[in-house]
Amino acid sequence: MKRQLGKFETAQVMTGEAAPFNLVIALRFIKGPDFEALRAALGYLQQRHPMLRAGVKRDGKELSFVIADDAVVCLRSSPRSADDDWKRLVEDELNTPFELMPGPLFRVRYVANTQSEGPCELLLTAHHAIIDGVSAACLLHEILGLCESLSAGQQLETPNSLDLFGAAEQMFPARHRGWRGVLTQAAFLARQMHDGFRFWREIRHIDEPEIKPQGQCHIVVFQLPAKLTTRLNRACRKQRITLNSLLCAVHLLMARDHAFNAGTVPLRHFVFADLRPYLEPSIPAENLGAYFAMLHLVSQVKSDTGTWALARSLNAQIHEASTRGDKFNSVLMSKAMMKSILAKPRLRMGHAALAFLGPVKLSETYGDIRPNALHAFVSNMILGPVYTANVRIFMGQLYWDMIYLDSDMDENTALQLANSIQQTLTGLAQKIETPEANTSQGHSKPQ
Repeated sequence: MKRQLGKFETAQVMTGEAAPFNLVIALRFIKGPDFEALRAALGYLQQRHPMLRAGVKRDGKELSFVIADDAVVCLRSSPRSADDDWKRLVEDELNTPFELMPGPLFRVRYVANTQSEGPCELLLTAHHAIIDGVSAACLLHEILGLCESLSAGQQLETPNSLDLFGAAEQMFPARHRGWRGVLTQAAFLARQMHDGFRFWREIRHIDEPEIKPQGQCHIVVFQLPAKLTTRLNRACRKQRITLNSLLCAVHLLMARDHAFNAGTVPLRHFVFADLRPYLEPSIPAENLGAYFAMLHLVSQVKSDTGTWALARSLNAQIHEASTRGDKFNSVLMSKAMMKSILAKPRLRMGHAALAFLGPVKLSETYGDIRPNALHAFVSNMILGPVYTANVRIFMGQLYWDMIYLDSDMDENTALQLANSIQQTLTGLAQKIETPEANTSQGHSKPQ
């Protein structure tokens, strides 16, 4: 079975050919699944999900997914001697590319002690062209549910293979196809050129982040307690903005303060949009694929800009872009943009990028299996945004997972930046408390 890649999928493969472009999920357990049950569950899911059997083949200038019936997911076990062993292994996964052919573009590592008891971690690594955050969450739930059933002695029936949907642009709404689509794309290009010209004019005397010869991905993580996360959510609703806008504002201000010493500066950054509900037909969450868009924005951040003021500005900017349908146009331009960036790299792609998935709903238990933490990371490269993070809410807590390149900063600097973000979020949440409830709240230390 073959399926031609769309423009955004092609851009992702082009990125992965320049440097690894992997999505790495780390699910941590108080008590994890049985290793052999996990192996059987993965075999079942490969029959169910075509993308777990996919490689990418180049036919001249065109790229196609090739679905192989005999593909086998690489499942490895790694010894666990300390609670933070998984971080080193995540970094290894982020920096290790996939072979496009024969595939599959998916691998799994189980980090546990020799007795397979007690705390452990499950690392899922996929080329980002075959999966997004929405489908990854569904896949996690499937894996754990199957492991629960297998450990209970249940027999699994042969699964029916899910549909292999086409590229996103084949299912765009009518106003973004045909001659109407050409008009909206022309307007999008005009706005991008205007924003680009204004940006170039304003950064003439500003030192932009340089492009280094090479760099390896590393990670820093922290969590915000559920009580503080709830307060931030409530405050955003009162302000009539999304939590995503607030988190992007905090992230941008950190980037501005660190790179430009809190001055007034235009910042280029990326936000991400789920396309699945807007396609025709809509794509179910259980079907793997990269059905999301990467919106490139330029925001003027002034020296006296406050967090909530910037969050409201970003919320309006993102809403306006969404109303115009920029998420569809950004997909159509993604291949050409990536080709241009790789051919003549002049600037880093942006200053910052933050992907907020929202709440990830897994069960608290799957039989004896007890997950207790969820992290996710996407590989960055020397042409990518300097400050990148993946954020989600899991079991009520906000998980902030930061990815940095060792060519941009050392570990101590990365820890300081993460601590700055954590303190800002904690301070914002504590100010929302009533005087009667205004007590000091502890928070986990960046790791």
